[in-house]
Amino acid sequence: MAEIFQQFWTNAQGTVPTDMWAQTLLAMGEESTQEAIVYFIKKGEKYPPTLPEFYAAGYQYRLRQARYALPKQTPVFDRDKSKAQLELLKKSLNMCSTQH
Repeated sequence: MAEIFQQFWTNAQGTVPTDMWAQTLLAMGEESTQEAIVYFIKKGEKYPPTLPEFYAAGYQYRLRQARYALPKQTPVFDRDKSKAQLELLKKSLNMCSTQH
């Protein structure tokens, strides 16, 4: 973070991470931490994020990962229901063609 935000980081946080930052980064995991860093680089902010802001950026990444990890439900095919819907559709189309 000091490389990205230079003196703004060291003035606010010092040169050694606090225990709270270290514990949070460990809890976030490597991928989530990297994504949060990339997020703030792309954002182009002059001032470094607070710990809650940094954690939130990593949390958004974890949410995206979790959304794609959920198993997709396969729709249940009901032949009788499908036939009934098809018949309704045919009737509707026939009614439309006879009206014009």
